[in-house]
Amino acid sequence: MRSILLFYFVALAAPADEFTAKYCETCHNPEAKMGGLSLRGVASYSPVEIWEKVAKRIRAGEMPPAGAPRPEAAALAAYVARIHNTLDSAPAYAGRPVVRRLNRTEYKNAIRDLLALDLPLTGDLPQDPFAAGFDTIADALSMSPLLLERYLKVARRVSELAMGTGDATPVVEIFPAKDTQAAWQGEGMPIGTRGGIRVTHYFPRDGDYDLRAFLVKESLTPAEGVRFFRTRVSKVKAGNHTVIVTFPDEFAEREGPVSNVSGIGGAALGGPLDVLGSAVRPSIDFRVDGKRVKRFEIFGMNAGEAAFDGQPGPPALARIEIAGPYNAASGTESVSRQRILTCRDHTPACVEQILRPLVRRAFRRDVNDDDLRPFLAAARGAADLDSGISAALREILLSPDFLFRLEFDPPGARPDDPREVTPFEFASRLSFFLWSTIPDDALLNAAAAGRVDEGEVRRMLADPKAGALIDNFAAQWLGLPALQEAEPDRQLFPVFDKGLASAFASETRLVVTSLIRENRKLTELIDGGYTYLNDRLAAHYGIPG
Repeated sequence: MRSILLFYFVALAAPADEFTAKYCETCHNPEAKMGGLSLRGVASYSPVEIWEKVAKRIRAGEMPPAGAPRPEAAALAAYVARIHNTLDSAPAYAGRPVVRRLNRTEYKNAIRDLLALDLPLTGDLPQDPFAAGFDTIADALSMSPLLLERYLKVARRVSELAMGTGDATPVVEIFPAKDTQAAWQGEGMPIGTRGGIRVTHYFPRDGDYDLRAFLVKESLTPAEGVRFFRTRVSKVKAGNHTVIVTFPDEFAEREGPVSNVSGIGGAALGGPLDVLGSAVRPSIDFRVDGKRVKRFEIFGMNAGEAAFDGQPGPPALARIEIAGPYNAASGTESVSRQRILTCRDHTPACVEQILRPLVRRAFRRDVNDDDLRPFLAAARGAADLDSGISAALREILLSPDFLFRLEFDPPGARPDDPREVTPFEFASRLSFFLWSTIPDDALLNAAAAGRVDEGEVRRMLADPKAGALIDNFAAQWLGLPALQEAEPDRQLFPVFDKGLASAFASETRLVVTSLIRENRKLTELIDGGYTYLNDRLAAHYGIPG
């Protein structure tokens, strides 16, 4: 599997030797061009695909063809081994990469790693176009006036949040339910719960915040205690916090005075609640950073609602809202500020000390004084350090070197000249492929020393950020996002629903994760004798136990 990952971004310095000329170029030359392939003139640098094809044909015994001069079997085997060694270890050949902007997932992740701000920025930027099933294709990632305007707004918001210089007016963030509400939501959710929403939210200032939850069905009046619940959490520290709203599923016995009815919320808990309530009354939990802050009992709807527009079965969550800050404190010292402000005086030396590493990370390469000059000017022209660094951050986030992945030919290079990828370009390719984000300091330092090697790949694959390889590249490659939009014929597939679709996607992600982390063969996606199941999938596949 590791060689397949390297294949994605490494091209070939081909084995140019007498063997190729003697046994291959007699047929594969510009005049004869057997099979539509010429190896003459491309023996020094060539696309990987050509040499993969050559090695495959030799292993199959098809080359050299019958009647042509043929070397000893040992010599052929050594030639194939030499091709494979070249594929795995040759210097990278850039070809002609197209200028590509960061897609919105990469942009969000870059902000997270650069400024320690994990914000839901994907909602602030338009959906990226897809090409060939991927949202990372350069030709499709154009820049429009509307998108530029969005980048301006996002850069201003991010820079103010990072430094705590923005307006403290309360705002409301909305998070809709995306997964099934009939089963446990998996890692990160409390054991013994079903359904719910889990979000990592950035609280911009120290203060109080309201948490709100709305149940299905949203067409009914959101009566508090029936379909709408809220609680205030006091003295929350600025920074990222995990907010969970979910349903405890802790009943020893499912019984009640009304008939058992299931629904989109899962198995029956005692049927729909009547006006007087039920012997089994569901509840809803609010948690922050794993700690329960409030539990509510869910009361029954009135008789008219139950008769005409009630939601059958256990309750299901539609969305949650986080509102605030209220009673915001001044002088908030967030994790982001602590990371950025390595010194605290508004002097030229301090400003440069703060900005140089930030610009290096944002630009994914070493930077010089010319690179820094406009950002230093923006920071020094402000009245104080906080507003100055905020202004410089805004300019950094709008810089083409941040928004776009740029690779340039050396001075004097001709358009058709091949060249090796520079260590910083290679590090950037590697980071965006494996992590969907910018390189970290360790990878940049390795690039500066010219030693981005297999050890770095192993380190990056072991990092939790490597989950982006599955969630972004592998998920799009295998078409997993389309599962949530699937609408098969209900008569042919009566058991299919969003919950089963989500289980299919989770199963596939776990299999791909095991292939990568355990260095298994890619063919095990098709013929592997194992998989990952929950109870829903096991029942669907007819697997007992």
